[in-house]
Amino acid sequence: MAELHSWSDERVSKYYSGQATYLRTFNLAAKELETGIDGVLDFGPGKPIEEPDPLPDHSMKAYLDGPVREAAEVYVNGVSAGFVWHPPYSLDVTRLLKPGVNTLKIIAGNTAINSLAGHALPTYRLLNQRYGERFTPQDMGNLEPLPSGILGDLQLKLVQRPPAKP
Repeated sequence: MAELHSWSDERVSKYYSGQATYLRTFNLAAKELETGIDGVLDFGPGKPIEEPDPLPDHSMKAYLDGPVREAAEVYVNGVSAGFVWHPPYSLDVTRLLKPGVNTLKIIAGNTAINSLAGHALPTYRLLNQRYGERFTPQDMGNLEPLPSGILGDLQLKLVQRPPAKP
């Protein structure tokens, strides 16, 4: 992608549920990695969502749109740096950076909702005939694909480490 955006915005991947891999190489000068400099991969802060008033009785919704939907594993130079799925949406990658060419690989995964939104819902007719109606699917009538992938302004920030406290 020339610019990070939801893969559900694209016609060919609108209803895709699974994983997508982002790859990027970048150069760092030895001076940028001096002692006392930390490398932080920052995906952005996320955007607050207005809470409904009144709040639903049984809601499990987080009122924040994260910059990663829904989770990502980050590799720097072939080594896992960790996972990003909740605030603060950043990882310290200092120990994995090296002077010269570095490789960043991010594997982002979304939920099954996008795939479900792209198909007609099953009728369960045969199961219901055989066993009776055992359950009723909830809130499945108007599924829409959700944003997916890396949505934030991904940056590698090289920052001065705060001095140690005495």
